[in-house]
Amino acid sequence: MIRLTDISRGAYICGQAVTSGTRRDVTTWRERHDEAVRKQQAAQAAYQEATDERALALIAGAEELGSQAAVARELGVKTPSVNQAIRAYQKKTE
Repeated sequence: MIRLTDISRGAYICGQAVTSGTRRDVTTWRERHDEAVRKQQAAQAAYQEATDERALALIAGAEELGSQAAVARELGVKTPSVNQAIRAYQKKTE
């Protein structure tokens, strides 16, 4: 009969292998999944915040330089990318 403490391969703990199966330091697949979902949500929120900050900076640049085209030239990007970022932000905040 195999005891629960006899483990032929290491258990998974947040990227580490352990030989003991007696402690509650082993994470389950559901716990790892839930943690990954939390990380994805945090990353998405950070991305959205950065996108909004970029759009606000582009709007300020357009006011300072006089046009979105001038902002695009200054940044070395194409005008439609500046226009699209600003429109997306304006649509979101309406």
